[in-house]
Amino acid sequence: MMPGFRIPCLMVTVLAIGMATSAPQTTPDASARNPTVEMHPPTRTETPAVTRLLGLERLYFECVTALGQSSLHASAVRAALPRDLKGSPSAGDTLRDEDGFEVDVSIADFAVPAFSRDTRIVLRQVTDQSHRIHGIWWAIYLEGRRQDVWYFEASPDRTDGKLLANHTIKRVIRETNDQIVIDIVSTMFRPQGAMWISAWRLVFAVVSGGLAYQRAEERYGISRGYDDGEKPPSSTYWTARRNGREIEVMTVLDAPEAVVASCENQPSTAGDDGESDIDVERTALCVTSRVKAQVAKRSIDAPGFIERGGIRHSQ
Repeated sequence: MMPGFRIPCLMVTVLAIGMATSAPQTTPDASARNPTVEMHPPTRTETPAVTRLLGLERLYFECVTALGQSSLHASAVRAALPRDLKGSPSAGDTLRDEDGFEVDVSIADFAVPAFSRDTRIVLRQVTDQSHRIHGIWWAIYLEGRRQDVWYFEASPDRTDGKLLANHTIKRVIRETNDQIVIDIVSTMFRPQGAMWISAWRLVFAVVSGGLAYQRAEERYGISRGYDDGEKPPSSTYWTARRNGREIEVMTVLDAPEAVVASCENQPSTAGDDGESDIDVERTALCVTSRVKAQVAKRSIDAPGFIERGGIRHSQ
């Protein structure tokens, strides 16, 4: 490959498909979940020629080359996603539009556990929060150089009509030599108090050329209906756990107000800053343990609700 030559995301996926069809599959279960990539993890000392995110289209992301086209603040988005991180805006910096006005565009950087000690990989999340439905970009940087960019927007016309939410990365961890997990929390707040929050584990396989998306695993969630001013809105709480090759989802519909109030009556880990993710998870665990919950199961090989083809298992 010529120095500095960048392969578009979709072309990388095509190349990965070619590798998968020309080489034996060494892990049947994993390759069945993601047949578009060769399930061949690099060695601890191997540094791939490219490090990209593969398969995010299964999560309704779109691989993009024209940055910021879906944003009112395209110039700020482009500034937050430079070809080279050196000297660029970083997390916590104030971003401005072309006229110098501050815009509600934020940056968050996450170190990706490297393929080797000498490799520096960063996953950058850029979020345009100007509207209730955010514009979200995920970009991989290898040694400070941008490799690819994926865009997500929870608009029903982009998600097969599903009411999804705004994803926020919370942490990136390496669970095994050949597996990376991205923990996300998705939130949506609508008029009249309606809201839903859900937490997911996104599992990626470390393959030659990057991180190949494998599956989404539920963790917990809360949803609340509209407040009509006549009676308190109903609330639904759910939690999930992995049990072998299945994920069990425990759901409490229309949770009793007294139980919810009791579960919420605990010191917040966020102090005076409101409710933290830990508080939300703790409340969901409390409610689903104190009220008889409906239990639904799905195979880890079946898509979750936030994936293409997935259905809701929490209700």
